[in-house]
Amino acid sequence: MAHKSLYIFLSALLGALLFLILHRVIVFIFLYLVAIGTININLNYREFLAVEYFTLILVLMMGVWYGIWLGVSWFNRVYEEKTHGGFFNHLSTKVFSDNNEKLKEMLAIAKERLAQDAEQVGEIADAISEEPQQSRPVIIEETIISPTIIEPPALEPQKKSARGGLSLGGKKVVRKKAPKKKTVVGV
Repeated sequence: MAHKSLYIFLSALLGALLFLILHRVIVFIFLYLVAIGTININLNYREFLAVEYFTLILVLMMGVWYGIWLGVSWFNRVYEEKTHGGFFNHLSTKVFSDNNEKLKEMLAIAKERLAQDAEQVGEIADAISEEPQQSRPVIIEETIISPTIIEPPALEPQKKSARGGLSLGGKKVVRKKAPKKKTVVGV
């Protein structure tokens, strides 16, 4: 019972807050129209405050009534009739469920590919273990790769030249200046 009363109390507060915001917006628009001279009302300040506070009390009571009505109806749907699962059920079934199904499909495809790749690796390992171990060149697309390791030549560190370019292994790299654009003034 405490759960239901808390639910209704919070929804009543939210209803009052909603109606309070609507009242403040309407009062602001009304005061703006009076200030720019669109509406002429001959009310002094005390009369205006009396009308504003009276409408504020009415609007807050209507907001609380609306919140209680909404809280009772939604509590019945979510907790008593169980026709609606609530906010967290909505998130789990509507928002995140599609992602879970897609992930499950992708996981199944990845498992199939992994099984196929494991079979291929096993076949290659069996083929390698059956062949005699000898060093011979490997031919890939008509390119012979030597079994010996060839180290690339060491590069010299970059040195700045006197003209502002870089020197790479004895070769000078010089930056060229871009040509100036010619502008033609119209006749």
